[in-house]
Amino acid sequence: MSGGLFALLVGCAPRSAPVAYQPVAPGTAPGAMVRQLIVPGGMWREPGGLCLPIPEDWLGTAGPAPHLLRLRHKGTGVHLDLFAYEPERAPTDARPGWVLVFSDVDHYRTVPLLDPLGTATWRQDAAVGPIIQAWRGELDGRLVALEATFPFGGVTVGMDAVKPLLFALCAE
Repeated sequence: MSGGLFALLVGCAPRSAPVAYQPVAPGTAPGAMVRQLIVPGGMWREPGGLCLPIPEDWLGTAGPAPHLLRLRHKGTGVHLDLFAYEPERAPTDARPGWVLVFSDVDHYRTVPLLDPLGTATWRQDAAVGPIIQAWRGELDGRLVALEATFPFGGVTVGMDAVKPLLFALCAE
């Protein structure tokens, strides 16, 4: 095709309406919900009624259920994730690459909003790796789970950072 004919065909193509640029994280599937950055020092709320004040030393993102929040503490590197599942979609304790080392359903008071509250702890298959501690309870017909991922050797310091958030989880 000659250059003049190509330019004529391209120039005559119908123009579509401009599309607004929306930044997408690498590896995000087309049409997937993009997570929003959390503003430290503010109050996070979700349509299901959960809320949490976000301290200045925590950064993260918010998204749709089930993975509502993903936070990281600046000083310790601990992550705190908040999930809300419909009962029929609740996850099992099985996690590929992880070993369940403790699981109990009882009336723990670690997260006052969730009672009764169960807890579970996993470690990686590797000898040295992070630890996940989860707290789960039912609230307004949903299974709410908070999961803290502690770096190797950082459980004690990490729990000091996580506890205020566990106690501050609220519902409106």
